[in-house]
Amino acid sequence: MNFRSNFFNNKYFILTDQVLTSLMNFGSVLVLSTVLNETVFSEFVVLYSYSTLINIILTTVFSAPILVFGIKKWDSEKYNYLSVNIICFTIFNIVFSIISFFFLRIQVTQIFLLNFLLMNFGLTLVEIFKRFIFSNKVISTGFAPVSSLLMNIVFFSGIYVYKDALSLNLILVVYWVAYLLASLFFVIIIYYKTDIKKELSVLSIFNKDFYTSVFFTHFKYAKWILAGAVSFWVYTQGIYIFWQSFWRI
Repeated sequence: MNFRSNFFNNKYFILTDQVLTSLMNFGSVLVLSTVLNETVFSEFVVLYSYSTLINIILTTVFSAPILVFGIKKWDSEKYNYLSVNIICFTIFNIVFSIISFFFLRIQVTQIFLLNFLLMNFGLTLVEIFKRFIFSNKVISTGFAPVSSLLMNIVFFSGIYVYKDALSLNLILVVYWVAYLLASLFFVIIIYYKTDIKKELSVLSIFNKDFYTSVFFTHFKYAKWILAGAVSFWVYTQGIYIFWQSFWRI
């Protein structure tokens, strides 16, 4: 009985989710390395590195601070906070994806901007929802590993089904479909299991000061973490990728 009660609590739900998320992040690259030819996989690695940089920036600024401010500052208007944060994140995702795509196209030509943008969007959106429920506990944290399991099933099933016809664009489609289905799962659960319909305020969503407050509060909290994370990416991946990019120019 103790084992069951210990297993089905927040700590183990979060641990299970982390395991499934790691499986998605590292397992996907490992599987793709076995089904893609050397040329396509090398292009995928470059693409994935750009996506990782965007995810580092967006997660650090828009996702990680939710664990602090979701309960500490905006608990009374948590759904407005979540909505404004997602809208801010979406705008920055579009901007960073377009900028990155300019450099990415120099090295990888056979991809569409929309697929790249949606992959980046879905990757961080899932994390925003997870951090929100971990912080505010509006629904059971047990839904987090369920969403990650759904994400893994959709992704690896898609790769298996199309393994003989995989292109970079098709890989991106499989990624963003998996991420967005996991995000949609959270939207449905939050909509039907919380008071979001009563508490969400249209006036707050269109309040410019609210956006300013959320963004600068997050940025002030995350700026040094962001600087360190981006510096590490530049040191481990960015120097090589940017050198290749400008060398090809």
